[in-house]
Amino acid sequence: WNLTNTSNDIESASVSSVLGPLVTWKGSVSGDVTFDEVSRRVTWRLGTVEEGTGYGRPAEVAVFDVTLTPSVLYEGEVVPMFGPLQFLGNDTFAGAELDVEGDAVNSGLIPGNDGKVVP
Repeated sequence: WNLTNTSNDIESASVSSVLGPLVTWKGSVSGDVTFDEVSRRVTWRLGTVEEGTGYGRPAEVAVFDVTLTPSVLYEGEVVPMFGPLQFLGNDTFAGAELDVEGDAVNSGLIPGNDGKVVP
């Protein structure tokens, strides 16, 4: 995952999402990333994300490994990989809690065959 911030400093920042049913967690490579086996939720705890992160400062990056095992049930279709992303944090300037939902992610991002399962 890659996070940028154009506005105010954000404290207690985190990003999370639930793995799709055909996706297996393999482990975290970088960043404070955890995986809950029961809920299948991946959580990245960032702490403070400074204003300008990704714009004049390096972006925040978390790297982790997952495996997608396609099923014939999805033949010719894209496969759900992650549910909607959720960003939580506190805007230090505005004094506001942030709870932002992003899009779900599917295998359409994988090169070749438009990410669709082939026989």
